[in-house]
This record gives sequence, structure tokens and C-alpha cells, in this order.
Amino acid sequence: KFSPKPSNDDDVRVTLPMVDSPLLLTNWNVKPDQDYRLEFKAEKNNNLSPTNQHPDLSGFARLKQNEWRAFLLAGFAAFVGGLLVRCGTRTGRHRWDWQNVLGQLIGWPLMLGSLVLLGFVAANAAEQSLHVEPELVFTSSVLEAKKELSIMVSNLEATAALYSVTIFLPAVFGIGIWVYRFQSDDDVVRRGGLLVGWLFIAWTTLLVPNGLHCFAGLAILFVLVHVAWPSVTAQINLPPKPPKPPAPPKPTEGVAPAAAATTAILLGLFLSAGTALGQAAKPDGGQLLSVVQSGQVASSRVTLTGTLKWEAKAGSRIQFLSSPAVLKSIDLKDGKLKLAQFTVGKLTSQQLIANEAGVYDVGFEYETRMKHSNGMWGFTVPTQPAMVNLLSLEMRGQELEVTSTDAVSLKHTFTKDRINKVDLVLPPKPNVRVKWKPKARDESIEKPVFYAEFQQLFIPTAGIVAGVHDLKVRLAQGQLNDLTIAVPDGITVTDATSKLVNSWRFDPEVGTLQIQFSAPQKATFDLRVRSQQTAGAFPYEKTLGLLGVNGAAGELGLAGLGTSSEVQLDNASVDGLAPINLEDFPAAMAQSVQGEFAGLTVRRAYRYSGRASGLTLTASAVQPDIRITSSQRLSLGEDRSVLLVNLAARITRAGVFKLSFVLPEGLEVESITGNALSHWTDIEDGDDTVVTLHLKGKTEGNAQFQVNLAGAGLEKTESWQVPRVTIREATKENGQLFIIPEQGIRVYMKDREGVSQLDPKQAGIRDRGVLAFRLLQGDWMLSFDVERVDPWIQAVFLQDASIRQGMVKYLGVLEYQIENTSLKTLRVALPDAAQGVAFTGNQVSDFVKGDTVEDGRAVWDVKLDRRMIGKYQLTVSYQVLLAEDVAGSPVEVQSLQAVDVNQQRGFISVRTEGRILLKAGPAPDGLYSVEWGQVPRSLKGALN
Repeated sequence: KFSPKPSNDDDVRVTLPMVDSPLLLTNWNVKPDQDYRLEFKAEKNNNLSPTNQHPDLSGFARLKQNEWRAFLLAGFAAFVGGLLVRCGTRTGRHRWDWQNVLGQLIGWPLMLGSLVLLGFVAANAAEQSLHVEPELVFTSSVLEAKKELSIMVSNLEATAALYSVTIFLPAVFGIGIWVYRFQSDDDVVRRGGLLVGWLFIAWTTLLVPNGLHCFAGLAILFVLVHVAWPSVTAQINLPPKPPKPPAPPKPTEGVAPAAAATTAILLGLFLSAGTALGQAAKPDGGQLLSVVQSGQVASSRVTLTGTLKWEAKAGSRIQFLSSPAVLKSIDLKDGKLKLAQFTVGKLTSQQLIANEAGVYDVGFEYETRMKHSNGMWGFTVPTQPAMVNLLSLEMRGQELEVTSTDAVSLKHTFTKDRINKVDLVLPPKPNVRVKWKPKARDESIEKPVFYAEFQQLFIPTAGIVAGVHDLKVRLAQGQLNDLTIAVPDGITVTDATSKLVNSWRFDPEVGTLQIQFSAPQKATFDLRVRSQQTAGAFPYEKTLGLLGVNGAAGELGLAGLGTSSEVQLDNASVDGLAPINLEDFPAAMAQSVQGEFAGLTVRRAYRYSGRASGLTLTASAVQPDIRITSSQRLSLGEDRSVLLVNLAARITRAGVFKLSFVLPEGLEVESITGNALSHWTDIEDGDDTVVTLHLKGKTEGNAQFQVNLAGAGLEKTESWQVPRVTIREATKENGQLFIIPEQGIRVYMKDREGVSQLDPKQAGIRDRGVLAFRLLQGDWMLSFDVERVDPWIQAVFLQDASIRQGMVKYLGVLEYQIENTSLKTLRVALPDAAQGVAFTGNQVSDFVKGDTVEDGRAVWDVKLDRRMIGKYQLTVSYQVLLAEDVAGSPVEVQSLQAVDVNQQRGFISVRTEGRILLKAGPAPDGLYSVEWGQVPRSLKGALN
């Protein structure tokens, strides 16, 4: 415990002692003296706050804790119950009729239930405790060494500040509003002030600590004062249930006016029975038999003169005229009647009092004002309803449409003097309203007068001219059930579209289009007509007529000529039309059919009025612009030549269905592919063969094709012209050509036209001997001379001779090194006596013994499937027979020999099989003995 310096202030600063070491966690309980409590004062530079904040004890806090449901249920029950009771006691009801009893039986239990529920809530809330913890608890996390920790608190009495003056300010304001409303005559202020005052007082009860019971008590008081008590007084003032009225007498025969008057009187008695009986509790007003009025309407005022027939007793009074009517004169029958004024709030009415009993015919005159509502003028009849009520009005000016929802009958006549005369029979009902407005037009009886506006667009295509006709009809008067459109000769109507059209019929013989509407048209409407007119193949000239509307008071329009991207408008001449700017022709019309005609554009536009003769056009097809960029690779060989052509086609202005080229002489098609290609065909055209590329459809834009052609090789040709692939439909061609000769073949350019030579390296070609050219035009020409390079051949062979009984078996391996050019035939010399000769090796197709014999050797030609260059290995086996008795005789081993080679060397190995002893003789010239390890490994491996 420690004590700060004594102070008389309510606010006290409490500081903890400083500690030399840092503190990780500090729990601080601050307790006041007995009968006191502490309240924390927040400071700007101090983030410390108590962990036990004082709870909110106001009625609002308690209301949030699920108590609002009880108040909502009680309010709903009181509202429904009061509404049912008031419905059972409203005007026209009688005490203890079935509506009144039903309202009381259901409404009062609901109201009493709401009061009981509010009482339980108030009792439960009054028992709640207002205890507030007097001490404060603080928790501080990290506190540095020798750092001061202080707080500011207010030392208050335990009951202080629970109630303050500010809590009651809303109640004072609400009572002030109640005082002010009693001094005001404005109905809105009086009613609104009552409700606002209750709201401010209820606000005060919820601001009071534990004020929920005060709020519940206030709600009980509100229900008793404004719901229960008015319901009780309404039930007390309700008139008793009247006896059943007697049956009306049967009408007697008479003239027509008497029968009509009798009918009106009986109807008035029947309709007024309930009202008269319902007012039984009021002072005796006698019996008001009839009220007959007539008058004029002028200058926003209604002036009426009337006569009422009143059967009165002495002291009877009736309220015969209500505000805002102003009484101008009345016949009081020499003092037998008396006039009195009665005011309720701001409403003033005139009452008539009878000093003596009798039947009075009282004449009077009054004036009332008209009121404009919902587009109609009108007034409310201010007189007291009688058993018979007749009203006659006269209004000068245009013909009017007079209505009254309450009138029994209404007769309206319009004279030649422009006077509207209206006779009404009114029911015995107060506040009957009579309304009128200018009579609406009846288009069904008017003669139709309309004007037509056409927008006609003609689109020439292959074989037909399509027409789009937008019609706008503007009605000046009347209505249209159908419409007839005049169609010129040669035009066929294909469709008439509009949501207003029920059906249409085109008669080509008469040249009319009859359109029936689903409903009569009274306002401006639109419709679209589609047409076609036959035409020949492009190019053609066509005269076009314009559609018109029969019966139109006036006609004007626009005519346009539009073409798609594939049609060209060459010329147009008009008769009776004036040219206008293309921007003045509506672009939306062309855009609406853009999907049917690709690239549709309006080329000519004209304006006309009345019936124009028409226009003549000349149209032709737009020729496609085809630009070809090719990349051609020509591979030349002795046996076979291959031409690979990559075509990039750019097709603009118009689409095409096919492309074609002349097949170069000596070449055949191996394959043709492409992203837009469907299939290809070839056909003989004189001495040429034409290859046609059929596309998948009408193609426009970019397309890629790959053409692979092959033919015979150069063989012994000394001069050759490069085959050319040119698209016949192309308007411009360019590209590149690469000539790739086989090794051993050299080509030299001889003649050229429409080409220029390129550096192959610029085109990305690194191979030696390749020629590159740029193709400048489609009909290019290029020829060249051919030079063949002799091959340089080196051969190494290993021949194994195996001596057996009666024969020598030979197995040889030849390894060629071919340079400069390739070879397809190899020549090998073998002993002429060789038998069972067999050559094996890669690509060996055949071998044939030649006629040439040199040094006892025969030359064999070994043919390959394809030309070979570089290293090539060939194996040969054969046998040579020996004499039957060769024992002790020498055996000659004759080696093979590669023919037509530039350089060769070889190895011969001799061995025996069986019981044969081999003894080597002297070696001939050119042979010498070597170790087996000196033989190339590739030869030995092939021999094994």
C-alpha cells in the first residue's frame, strides 16, 4: 500500500514504484476505500487500459440481450388486437353484430396478452442488480527497467454517475413537444407531435441504468391509452343493431317518367337503409327525400343550384352542405327553417334546423372548387345524400369524357354548340366524386391517314439481286388493320418480318404484298421486307424497281446499292432519284445483314419522294488477288531428281475454290498437302498435264501447300533446264530456288530469266555446291550445264585361300574408299575358273560376270541399289577346282583384284584343311610376308 499526496480533486494519478530490472508481466489491482468506486480516465500518451471494463447497465444493453423479442411479440399482438377491435367498431358496424363480436373475441385477448407479457418483462427487469465492481485491474506486458507506470482514475462514490441529468434531457424535450402540439391547429403537428413525444420519453427510459422495466411500463401505458381505451369508447358509442327493414312495395303501372322515378326512389331506399339505421343514435334529422341539383362548370369553379325535399319534425336538423363548398343563397321558408354552422377541426359544414314540422322544398345555391388529380378534373358533391339524388352539369368547350365510379347511371350528350351536358343519378352515399377529362380519340372511326418512309438496299450477287426494304409508317389519324405494298415486276418477296405482322401474302400477278397485323396499329411502326430479283452470271446489267405503299398520303425514302467483297459495282444510273452522301444512308441497315454478305459496303445512295422509277446497275465479280511466295528445293542426282515446293498463298479481294499448275515435263506428283487442301486431281490438257488443287471451300486469306515432285536423274545429260512450278491463277509470284546437286555433279548456270542469284549462306544453307536464286516473277526460266567429276577410289582387300582335297575355297573382303562422286556399280576381277561366286554387302542388288578376261581373270559387275560414296565394304566367296591327283604338285593361288580403282593393296592368307601339308614356294614379285597383326582389324573382323 502507498498513498499519493493528499488532494481535493476527484481525479487521482496513481504511479507504480520504479524497478531496477525489466518486468515481463505486471498485474496491477487498484482498490478504492469502502463505499467508493474507481473510474478510469484515458490519456493520449498512455495505452494502458483496465481489463475489467465497467459493463453497460443502460436499458439499450439489456434490450440487446434477447429481450427485444418479447417487446416485438407484445407490440405485434397489441397492433393486431387493436386493429381487429377497431375493424369491428368502425362506421357502418352495429353493436353485437357478427363482425363486431368476432373483432372483440379475437382482438381483446391479443391486447390483454401483450399487456401480460410486458408486465412479466418489467417484473423480471426490476429484479436485476446494478452492482458495479469498485476496483480496477490492469495488466502490462513488458516494462523497461526504471520506467514509470502511472494511470489517472476518478475516485467516486459508489452510487455516483449512475444517474445523470443528461439522461432525462430526451424526456424533457418530448414533454415540450406535447405542450407545443396542444397550441397548434395543424393536424399534422398535433398527430406527429404526439408520436415524437412518446419516442423521446421511451429513449429516456432506455438510457436509465437497468431502465428496461421503465420502458416496459411505458409500453403498457401506451397500449392502455392509445389502443385499449379508444377501443372501449368506440364499442360504447356503437349504435345497436337495427331491426330488419320492411319489404318494398311492388311498383304500379304508369307512364315511363313515373316508373323511372319510382325505380330511383326504391334504389335509394335500399342503398340508404344501412346508413339511416346506422345513424339511429344521432339526433333526429327527419327524412331527406330528394336532392335535385343542376349547374355549370367554368373557370375552375362549379356553381350549382338545387332543391332538396325534407320531411322534418320540430327540432330536426340535417347537415346538408360540407366544405369546401360556399353557400351563396338559401330559402329558409320565412323563418320556418334556421341555418347553423358546425366546425370540426378545420372542416366546416352547414346545418339546416327545422323550427316547425312539415315537408319543405328548400332551394339553395352554392359554389365549390374543382381539383385536378391523376390527369382528371373533378369535384366532390358536398350535399347530404337523400333517397333520390339527381345531378345535372353543363360544361362548355371540347367534348369531354365524364365518369363517376359511384353513379347509378350517367347520361352524356355533346351539343352542336359545344356544350357537354351530363345527367347523373347518384346513390345515397356521401362524398360522391364526379370527374372528367378531354375525350380520348377513337381512331377506329377515323379515316386512316399515314405517311411511308422507305429505306431500300439492293445487293447484287451471283445470279440474283437481293433486296432489303425497311418501312416506317407514321400514322396521322385513324388506325391500320392491314397494309398493301406495291411490288414492281420482276421482284419476288421472300419474307416480311415484324412482331406486329400476323400474316402476309404476295401476289406476283398483281404485284402486291398484303400484310395483316395482329392488332390494329395506331402509332408509328416498322417492318422489314426481303426480296429477290433474278440476274445472270457476272458481269450483268439489271434495272431495279422500288417498293411503294398503296394509300399513303405521302412517301419518301432512301435507296442504296451495296456489294460484298466479291462483287464490284461498275456503273449505276437512276431515274427520279437524287444522289446523297454515303454517310447519310443508315449504316445499321447494312450491318444487320453483314452476316449474310461478307464485307458488305454501301457503294451508292439516293433519296427520292413519291414513286420513283428505279435505278439500273452494272455489276461484275471481283477478281481475286492471289500472291504466291514459294520456296523450291531441287535435288539433282544421276538416278533421280526431286523437286520440293512450299507454296504460301495470300488470297485477297475474293475467295477461290481451286488453284492449278502445269506439271513440269519429266516429273510426277509424289504428294501434295496443305491446310486448305481438300484433294487434288490431274488432267491432260493438250501436251500438258494440269494439276488442280481443290480447296475445302471458298478460301480467302493465307493458305500453305507442300508439293513433292520426282523424276529421272541427269544420267549423261550435259545441259538441263530447271523444272518450273507456277500457279496459273496467281497475279504475282516470287520466292527462292535452291539447287542441290549430288556429290560428283557440278552445275554451271547457262541461261536465266526472271531470277537473280543469291549467296546460299544468306538463306541459311551451309552445304557445299548448293546454288541459290531469287525468283522475281512467275514465268522465270533457268538452265545450266552439267559437269561430272571422276571418282577417286582406293581399295584394300583381304583374301583367304583354304586348300582342301580337290579344290581351293576363297573368301575375300574388299574395303573401298570412294571420293569425289558416288558409284552404283563396282567391278571386281576373279579367276576365270571360279565357281559358286557370291557377293554380299550393303545395298548389293545383283552381280554379273562380264566378258572381259585378263591374266586369267574374269571381271564381275556388282550392282548396288543406290549410289554409294565414302567407305564401303564388299565380301566375295568362290571356289576353284583342282586336278584329281595333285599330290606333290604345286597349287597356284590367284588373288582377286578391284577393277577401275585408282589405288589398291591387299593381303592374302593361305591355309589348308584336312590331312594336307602346306609348303610355301618362292614369293612372286609384289608379295612379301607380313605378320597377321598388320592386317587391318576391319578386314579381319569381316572375314570372321
